[in-house]
Amino acid sequence: MKHTYLGVLAFSAVFLYLISVFYSPLWMETAYRGIAALLLFFSLFRMRTLNRIVVGLLLLIGSSLFLYYNTSFSNVLQSFGENLNLIGLFLLIPFLGILMSEAGYLQALQTFFLEREKNRPSHPYRTGYLLTASMGSILNLGSMPLVYNIGYESFSTFENKTFGLTLLRGFGFCMLWSPYFVNVGLILILYDLSWSQIGGYGLLLAVIYTIIVWCFFRFTRFSREEWISNKQPVLQSRAAIKHSLHRLLAYIIILLLLSFLLELSLPINMLTSVSITALLYPLLWAGCTGLFQTYVQGGVQHVLSSFDRLYNEIGIFITAGFFGEALSPARPANGFLLL
Repeated sequence: MKHTYLGVLAFSAVFLYLISVFYSPLWMETAYRGIAALLLFFSLFRMRTLNRIVVGLLLLIGSSLFLYYNTSFSNVLQSFGENLNLIGLFLLIPFLGILMSEAGYLQALQTFFLEREKNRPSHPYRTGYLLTASMGSILNLGSMPLVYNIGYESFSTFENKTFGLTLLRGFGFCMLWSPYFVNVGLILILYDLSWSQIGGYGLLLAVIYTIIVWCFFRFTRFSREEWISNKQPVLQSRAAIKHSLHRLLAYIIILLLLSFLLELSLPINMLTSVSITALLYPLLWAGCTGLFQTYVQGGVQHVLSSFDRLYNEIGIFITAGFFGEALSPARPANGFLLL
């Protein structure tokens, strides 16, 4: 089966899952759970040997537990779709970045820093950290290459390894609080929490983390550092840059507000809210700003190539859901395993 078809199947499974949150006929649940099992099967052929061994062991142990507890086939099939809400984050959040790229917002941001550097001292590491901490909170893993490319073209001089380390540290800031991250979403699901119950604590930890990063940055040195030097290209119109940046700011603010409003107004968790927002909001924004055709073309390419980029995540999270459901019959009331 061509990998483009598998990408379409992955999105079909997530789309059916999102519909089932509000309307859940039996055939729909059976369909997206069956598709998830099929995606797991094909992802095994693409994984690296170590990942394949780990996934294979979890599947073997999980299957043994299902047989031991005489679990019905319908319940076994159901287990393959348990983590589709997490997989939805990997598949749908890139749509937010596609719109930003197609609309020229990222290029405008890059040009803004170029012009800013002409008038005041450059702070590539501080700016890189802040950009990753802000953009990464929404765009997840896709933020780091975007910010690196912006920095690479926007700053006249910087140390390459130090800059890369700063971006990684900025990414750590996002992981402590952002509802767009899988680790935060997993906590919300496991403990049946809303983001408002833990978000404030996460932000506080992220601020403390930033202070620690700032303290350690002074002592960060690499023995074989690579200096990057760039010539400044011709800049665009200031009015056009300002207009694009205003649109980018509005885009991000409305995005965050929609995510939180959906969780508060509908009987859904934050993961579902984020997934629905990532699916529909860029489409509506593109339609209102005259970018519909361009955005759809970029979105289609993302869908078709998604399995090639995300087969590891798809296989691992589907297996985790399968294994977690296999363990559930072995849990007594006190929560310990009878093994």
